[in-house]
Amino acid sequence: MRTTIVAGGAAAACLLAISASFAPALAQTKPDDACAKWETTQPARMIEACSEIIGSDAKAAWAYLNRGIAYAATGKPDEELADYTKAIELDPKLINARQNRGVAYYDRGDFAAAASDFAQVASVKKDPYTMLLLYLAGSRSGVATAAADLETYARTLGAAGNWPFALFELYLGKKTIPATLRAAVTKEHRCEAQFHVGEFLVIANIKAAAERPLRMAAGVCTRDTIEFNSALAELKRLGFETTPAKPRPARPPRPPKPPATAAAPAR
Repeated sequence: MRTTIVAGGAAAACLLAISASFAPALAQTKPDDACAKWETTQPARMIEACSEIIGSDAKAAWAYLNRGIAYAATGKPDEELADYTKAIELDPKLINARQNRGVAYYDRGDFAAAASDFAQVASVKKDPYTMLLLYLAGSRSGVATAAADLETYARTLGAAGNWPFALFELYLGKKTIPATLRAAVTKEHRCEAQFHVGEFLVIANIKAAAERPLRMAAGVCTRDTIEFNSALAELKRLGFETTPAKPRPARPPRPPKPPATAAAPAR
């Protein structure tokens, strides 16, 4: 699942922004506004630009959404969550904000709130990654129908060989962990597979074994992906160290071998 910030609907399980072509308030803003140009804007500048938009139009839901994503990128989860909630309050149909808030709740361990948001997203659009997120949050918050709902949706996916069908089979007990990992043939798929194997083991209460695939996900996934951040959040919940290991000091070079002495000529 690509998790770079994308404009409305391009990838279901990503942190979703509103771009210039999707932002309804852009008629009152400059075309080159940094709040809308999420593709080329640094998070700090994006926060500043979105705050300027909000200062002049307190009802600009899209600006709250995009600023929330920028807060996520700068490690400010409370501000991120508050902005998604404000965006939803201003525009309940802004499905991107609701999905992003579900991810934020999930990473905080508020699985019931995450399941509620993902369920509302799924009522509007059902795609594989939304349904996987809904299953994860639902199964961890005691939703009795979580597995049955996942299986019902899996039947609509078509060819079993298509990614991410293997992830559905993993959670439904129809594919082993090694087979799931073998089915992931691209770096993006390997990122997703390691994360979901880790979550599968957590749900199965085999938490010690979950550390390795979650660390693998954090290593394989790019830093702007949901899997990267959610893997780190899960490791933290499990009590594992999440700070990068200090690099080992370089070994001193070995002294050069002395030159070979020529053998004395035979007499």
